Amino acid sequence: MDKFLAFSTLAHEVFRGQTVWKGFVEVFKLFGHPKAKKAYAWSRPDEPDNKGERFVTVLEIPPVESPVTAVRASIMADANPTFSTGSDFQLFSAYFGTFLRGGQG
Repeated sequence: MDKFLAFSTLAHEVFRGQTVWKGFVEVFKLFGHPKAKKAYAWSRPDEPDNKGERFVTVLEIPPVESPVTAVRASIMADANPTFSTGSDFQLFSAYFGTFLRGGQG
């Protein structure tokens, strides 16, 4: 599978009036992946002491369809790690798909 950096964009996620995450997301075009045409990547401070750095990557597979929905999916997966992989993630994605796209969930 080949990839190249397409662009960087600022993503700002707000929940109940509070900034949850704000930073640059790198958008990669993918060639040869069976399901995704793009991938999103960014880094953030590692919890709880914020001394480390965590690198996050998310494939553009529905309901993820943009840098912002990639950030939302990552936040939701962090909140409930049991839903972050495999078929459980598909159920998670279906349930939270509306939320990930900015709706109520």
